[in-house]
Amino acid sequence: MLFDLDGEVAAELNVYADPADTHAEAIIKVVQAHVAQASTILRLVRHRDTVADLAAAMASRTTIDLAVGIIMEQNPCLQQEVVEILKAVSSHRNSKLRGLATELVNTVGRGLATAHFDA
Repeated sequence: MLFDLDGEVAAELNVYADPADTHAEAIIKVVQAHVAQASTILRLVRHRDTVADLAAAMASRTTIDLAVGIIMEQNPCLQQEVVEILKAVSSHRNSKLRGLATELVNTVGRGLATAHFDA
């Protein structure tokens, strides 16, 4: 029985029964109902994870944009050049870009940066 996961991923449950079992049809209907419920739950969990990932990305983006602005203020660079510099530094340090940006913003600013959508 296939799980209905909106086509993004696939999952299947194989059910085996004795062909002589007179209750096999009823058992299959129960299993189908459980598979339908599990499919709904898995889609909801995936949606929740997507929402959380997007919220984290938006928060990280604000900090990265602030760090880019700080560097652009101090050096005559284009935005894309600054982004490339930050990427190179984070790669050299083997750290996340958002971590580097947070470090820069906290060093220059007076505390953690917040976005207007954080309120």
